[in-house]
Amino acid sequence: VVVTAGKKIYAYNYAGILLDNFPITVSDTIISPPIIADVDGDGMLDVLVSTKNNLINAYSAKGKQIFGFPISISNGTTASMSIAPAIQTQPGILTAMSSDGYLYAWALPNVKSVTWGNYRGNMQHTAFENSALTGNPISEFFPTSRAYNWPNPVYDGKTNIRFYVRENSIATIKIFDMAGDLVDELRTNAIGGIDNEVEWNASKVQSGVYYANIKVDGSGNSGSTIIKIAVVK
Repeated sequence: VVVTAGKKIYAYNYAGILLDNFPITVSDTIISPPIIADVDGDGMLDVLVSTKNNLINAYSAKGKQIFGFPISISNGTTASMSIAPAIQTQPGILTAMSSDGYLYAWALPNVKSVTWGNYRGNMQHTAFENSALTGNPISEFFPTSRAYNWPNPVYDGKTNIRFYVRENSIATIKIFDMAGDLVDELRTNAIGGIDNEVEWNASKVQSGVYYANIKVDGSGNSGSTIIKIAVVK
């Protein structure tokens, strides 16, 4: 799910968890619905938006601006955008209708696929996309490098403990203080193939450093890791 608000682009997985590298902050207020397409031909979907200062911006899933962007229109503001993929020897085409009545078009030779190509998704404006979900699944059952918490340090009493697991599992998180005493325990059903998050309410503990032991148990696999959490009050 990709949405915009003010100067930010948000992207969530189907469990409602914010994706890595999001939100993306844009230099000016976003005025158009996002377009989703592989603009640079790297096999990963990108997000295109237009802003009040006559610019069309494109960002990768890693939060980086795509080479060749932003693109500027000369007058007015962008009223609507659409994009079409490259076909054989023909380049992809990005079009934008400006509020001053002009239609702009740019050739983009690396556009390989388009998931959400214009306002309400398609030329019929059905706002419906029924293609199968695809991605790059991680082969490791429980990659410890993807386990962390945010925000860290914790200032407002709440933090989100995030981790990835390859298959549906039971996740148990035990939180210890520096003396090794158990101060809290969390348990959740983790969804396989995506990042999962568990919120820890740290308002009931004192300032200091805590250790969260994350243990996941699947049907035939298990894994664990420890992350450090700093609480500041």
